[in-house]
Amino acid sequence: MTLGIATESGQLPSADDAGLPTLDAEATEPADKWWSHDGSTVHLELHEWSGDEDIWVAC
Repeated sequence: MTLGIATESGQLPSADDAGLPTLDAEATEPADKWWSHDGSTVHLELHEWSGDEDIWVAC
């Protein structure tokens, strides 16, 4: 199963209401967002981009 989200071009996805721990700033890069806590990790990767929207995929 793959979970994806589309955002406006250049807009970062918001996970504020997703119940995830704080974003791991040391592991995060512009096209990779990482959240981790107590051995659990969520990775959101910029998968595809075009003029109008970006597609992010949870890995």
